[in-house]
Amino acid sequence: MIVWESAQLRAKGAAKQGFAGIAYVTDFLYFREKYQHMEILSDPAVIWFLIGLGLLLLELVLPGLVIIFFGAGAWVTALACVLHDFNLNWQILIFLVASLLGLVLLRKYLRRKFFGKKSGEVEDQLEEFIGHKAIALGDFSEGMGKIEFKGTHWTAHCNEPVAKNQWVTIVSKESLTLEVKPT
Repeated sequence: MIVWESAQLRAKGAAKQGFAGIAYVTDFLYFREKYQHMEILSDPAVIWFLIGLGLLLLELVLPGLVIIFFGAGAWVTALACVLHDFNLNWQILIFLVASLLGLVLLRKYLRRKFFGKKSGEVEDQLEEFIGHKAIALGDFSEGMGKIEFKGTHWTAHCNEPVAKNQWVTIVSKESLTLEVKPT
């Protein structure tokens, strides 16, 4: 805006100088044409829209389903600015309320919806273990020991004694511990 006002003042001075001030008039016309589109960036609705767009794009880079709610809050604020002329304090309040309400009310639901495991997936993962054979890497002490299954070492629990290099069958899986029985 400073460049624009400077060009306006020079153009007014050029009009008083007559023909010698034509360069200033052309400067004024050049700057008016060049910076005329910049006025749209001073509209609060456009600023909030661009902030929201930036935050939504940032969510793609830093996934976690948090930043997206602040982007949506910025878009709600942009819509509010289109509908009514709010001062900056009200805009910030609308942004915070919309963002935090969305975060608190929708995040858990959306995480389950998009990132939660479906019941079929859990059953498929259990089928990968249950009923398969593994080999004990050492004697089990107090019912706990290590087994090798598909090239990976696992902690295993068995109620019966298991000796080193004995084959066992996987009965169930609880977190990172496999329940086994001797074969």
